[in-house]
Amino acid sequence: MFIIGSILIFFNELKIKKIVKPLIFIIVSSFLIINFGNFDSIFFKRMKGEDKYNKEETIEQLGSGRGLLFIHGLDILVSYDNPLNYIYGIGQSKLFEEIKKRTGKPLVTHNGFLDIAIIHGLLGLILILYFLHKNLIILIRNRNNKYFSLGLAILFSTIAMIFFQDHKRFYCILLLLLVNSVILSQKNATKKVNTL
Repeated sequence: MFIIGSILIFFNELKIKKIVKPLIFIIVSSFLIINFGNFDSIFFKRMKGEDKYNKEETIEQLGSGRGLLFIHGLDILVSYDNPLNYIYGIGQSKLFEEIKKRTGKPLVTHNGFLDIAIIHGLLGLILILYFLHKNLIILIRNRNNKYFSLGLAILFSTIAMIFFQDHKRFYCILLLLLVNSVILSQKNATKKVNTL
């Protein structure tokens, strides 16, 4: 999320006059990441897919077992006996129950889009995609706003977070809404000044 957000923030800032700030940020961030993830740290081993017992070698082990959870999620999705489950979903407690049957632990799939499709069905998936699409449209229509790159970074960081974790990190959605609110309020204020 950090890397995606940083790239998107500074993509618009990379002009000859402004190259120094992004360059300093990249150097400092790289130093901190390398320092934070030194080769023996738990963080670095986790990034490589290792723990104290084994290394990841198959898709099922990928991402500390996220690959297997994803496969179980797809299996749950295609094994519905009631067609209405595809539209409305089966709910979170049923997802926990189904994953527990397969793994012994009540977990989610760690892919927010797949979780939404299972928990809330096609309607929920359409709603979250529509929400993300509308936020992207707001940003594109206001690309000259000084908060455009920040909003774009938060949007794509949120999408990355949903794809690799879950969809219930409310603070990410809140940040996205706040940035877009500021962008829209500035747009409305500019319109009022221009009409006067």
